[in-house]
Amino acid sequence: MTETDRNRPESLSARVRRGVALLDEKVPGWHQRVGPDLNMGYPHTDVLGKVFGSFYRGRLELGLSSGDSRALGFEGDEEVPWRSWASVVRGDETLTRLWRFVVRQRQAAALRNLNADSDYDRALFADHLVRVSVDELPVGAR
Repeated sequence: MTETDRNRPESLSARVRRGVALLDEKVPGWHQRVGPDLNMGYPHTDVLGKVFGSFYRGRLELGLSSGDSRALGFEGDEEVPWRSWASVVRGDETLTRLWRFVVRQRQAAALRNLNADSDYDRALFADHLVRVSVDELPVGAR
């Protein structure tokens, strides 16, 4: 890994994929607890809030630091003094769209009586998310 690679920000979709993998491992069926009011900007309506009751409780139960939760797509980038509030909100909106997309795909798979936890379905989902940018998300996931 070069110095440039270390300094390049990782995509939010890559972070969300890792967060999905962690939740799949630690809380099977987690997506069934998440409703349409998912909003990554608030601690009781984000993914961890929906699954554990609050963002902070989820971090505690999963043993995550703030850096871990950012690396797993559970929160946006670290706030630094030069960032505007609007950029923080945009980051939360992007995470919300990505997580809503994940949840809807998982819930749709369950409705079709597919085993959403199978290696095949997980591989299909991971491949799809790798190719999807935020702008390409289906209208319902935005």
